[in-house]
Amino acid sequence: MLIKKYQRRVYNLCYQFFGRAGRAEEMTQEVFMRLYGSLNRYNFEMEFPTWLMSVARNLCIDFYRHHKKEKFVDIDVVAALPAPNGDGPAAEYERSEAHRTIHEGLLRLSDDLRMAVILRDIQGYSYDEIAAVLSAPLGTVKSRINRGRLELARMLMAQREAGELGGTA
Repeated sequence: MLIKKYQRRVYNLCYQFFGRAGRAEEMTQEVFMRLYGSLNRYNFEMEFPTWLMSVARNLCIDFYRHHKKEKFVDIDVVAALPAPNGDGPAAEYERSEAHRTIHEGLLRLSDDLRMAVILRDIQGYSYDEIAAVLSAPLGTVKSRINRGRLELARMLMAQREAGELGGTA
């Protein structure tokens, strides 16, 4: 029942973090296996989805730290990211390139900044929910989101100035 209810949410977080469908599926499975073994330690004062996302976040970060040298980028990136408007092949190509570029930029952020930006701007969590998931004060969460957005924007502007983005971004 828990898997059925929360699988998509956990998968989305893992996919956003790694950018690879296969890795997201593996991590989602790992999260639920870890969850099953940890249910006896669940603190009933914490909301279950918050606790679950904390488990998922921690596993993603642990895995990433142990495999930093690998690159976790797919061309098939997040549909939720904003992209250029329009119809036709040219607009579709621009959207695809914008998604790829933004996702690559996210992957270059530090773990803490990346997770905060993903939870807020892609997953749509409130600041309070993010603070609970990250086990961080509200001010720290807001700071990480702001710093992550600024760093991502700086990277994208540097790429645009270097001519790497063409007409996208």
